[in-house]
Amino acid sequence: MRTMREDHPASAAWRVHHAYLVDLAFRMLGDLARAEDVVQEAFSRLIRAKTDEIEDQRGWLVVVTSRLCLDEIKSARARHERAEDTTDMDRLNAAPSVDPADRITLDDNLSPDPQP
Repeated sequence: MRTMREDHPASAAWRVHHAYLVDLAFRMLGDLARAEDVVQEAFSRLIRAKTDEIEDQRGWLVVVTSRLCLDEIKSARARHERAEDTTDMDRLNAAPSVDPADRITLDDNLSPDPQP
């Protein structure tokens, strides 16, 4: 695994801003592992960016991290809302209904006897 050189500008930014960005991402996503992943992606983008053209690294990282979190939220929402497999719903709809007379008999068998 490659490690970042200590003299790389992103290395100093990691030490200074990492905890803040993880906290920001965690508050947006509610999941520490996903927050760490998003922050790592933000720093990988910082490494690829022209750091000498970035005036405010913390501000740049906050914007990138926030946008990555919003993308993550959007994609998670899309994954959960899409009903691709309807077999479970079909199975629920096809379940045999319980006869009301059987239900009363079952309820009577399960209820405690009110007499001592």
